[in-house]
Amino acid sequence: MNGTGFAEVLLEAGLISSGSMSGVLSAKNYSRSLNCHKVLMEALEKLIVGQFLEQHVEEVPFEKLPESSRDLIENLAKSLNKVTEIAALSDQHICSYTAEYMQF
Repeated sequence: MNGTGFAEVLLEAGLISSGSMSGVLSAKNYSRSLNCHKVLMEALEKLIVGQFLEQHVEEVPFEKLPESSRDLIENLAKSLNKVTEIAALSDQHICSYTAEYMQF
């Protein structure tokens, strides 16, 4: 991990202190290490999604999807459960959009 800037990002974000850095990077402090990796992964994913949406030239996310598909996504965001998940994953337009994102 030397030279990647990973430790500096974690320090700058206030996720770790300089004294706990080696424990986090070696995963000896498992809980803190896992949290740092989750936060970093979410931040990177947000950057990737932003670039994907920019490339699709959409002022509003998912605006190219039919209204019924957008409603399924909204329902999923409001109430994450097995029913809304299956409904969204069964929608062909959402699956195509997701496949485009995965290719990106």
